[in-house]
Amino acid sequence: MTSSKLGFRWANPSRARRIADVLMVADNADESDMLDLQMDTTVLAYEAWKDLIVLAISVDEPDEDLARVRAALVDWNGRAEGDQVAPALIGSIRSKMLRDIRESVEVWAMNEGLGQVSVPRISDEPYLRLIEDQPMNWLPEGPWDSWDEWITIQILAAIEAGAESPWEETNRIVLESPLASMAPDPMKPMLQIDLGPQSGHWFAPKVLTPGIGASARLVVSPGREADGILLTPGGQSGNPLSPHYRSLTESWAEGDVLPFLPGETVASFTLRAE
Repeated sequence: MTSSKLGFRWANPSRARRIADVLMVADNADESDMLDLQMDTTVLAYEAWKDLIVLAISVDEPDEDLARVRAALVDWNGRAEGDQVAPALIGSIRSKMLRDIRESVEVWAMNEGLGQVSVPRISDEPYLRLIEDQPMNWLPEGPWDSWDEWITIQILAAIEAGAESPWEETNRIVLESPLASMAPDPMKPMLQIDLGPQSGHWFAPKVLTPGIGASARLVVSPGREADGILLTPGGQSGNPLSPHYRSLTESWAEGDVLPFLPGETVASFTLRAE
């Protein structure tokens, strides 16, 4: 058994690429511009998948479901926003395609006597190149005879699974204390913060999805602390009965500007050892 000193579960590079693209054209960016970047919901990773899916569906497609999907993807603004259908739809189709290809490679390795292997999903590029080139010896096994037929079946399967829905129906956010899982049911709401539908995506600069979110949004420069911005989920109090337990959460989720430096003290408490 071997171990990887540097790890092997790398993040998809599309988020870093989007941040780099914005910074490359930024001119005299200030704190507000940097916060806007942290709230950017562009899902660059899905652009190539969108093009691939659209290309697989004819412009005059007679099947109403496929035609509807094509229209939705063509009209997509590239962002993970509440009213957009594309993020959930592309995400479902992409996952099904990646799964089929990985399983096909793993079965081949087993049949070749290479043992059990796990195909990583570090980057989408190898998968996209494979699907675009369509070599027949790499076509996953199943009830299809061509790559185009395989792609169409993946699209229809995603529709049947209910993936054709606004992103807000999927991206509903509930933050909770680690103690919530141990608390009695009547107490759970006290330890949870229900944000409801939210924009954001795990591949976008604005990371905000169930189970994944930015622990803080910070913008500050040395010597400009007074202009700095700090957004954190929850609040400054650890007492769920305090109004300050969740008072900062909405600003963190929506990107409202809150100062980095502390303001006037509005509440305090003293600990005394008896």
